[in-house]
Amino acid sequence: MSDLLRRPDFLPISSGCSSSSSITSPTHSVIQSPLSLKSFLETSSEPYQKKRGRPRSDDRDVVLDATTPEAEKQRIIYKRTYARNYREKIRADLEQKDELRQALAKVEDENRRLRETLMQLKQENHEILKDLLSSTTLIQQIAVLQSQLASTSSSNSL
Repeated sequence: MSDLLRRPDFLPISSGCSSSSSITSPTHSVIQSPLSLKSFLETSSEPYQKKRGRPRSDDRDVVLDATTPEAEKQRIIYKRTYARNYREKIRADLEQKDELRQALAKVEDENRRLRETLMQLKQENHEILKDLLSSTTLIQQIAVLQSQLASTSSSNSL
């Protein structure tokens, strides 16, 4: 455990430093800085070179190698082709997931804006109805006053 604590790429969760004088408890785990799946799947500029491990030979070198049996050559080529296709499928799935996430964010943003607009329109509608109701009340009061005035003027004229 102490060997791991001395390594700069390993850090105990409980401490922010690369070494510790005390022994950590078993509840504290040791973590390595995480790699994202997308960065792991990215290929280098050379199509058959891995980012880690031993360097891979080109497919043409495998096919032209006279010491390797034909069945072994076919197995190697099949495995490499399968792995390339699988990595490409994973990349396409990640890209599609990212595109869907962006589309969802746009739809959620549009939905939020539409809700705000709807609330604003509801408030304006409420104000218009309130003004209409007060206008109707005023018109009724004016009509009552006019009828009272008409009855008062007709009683005065008699």
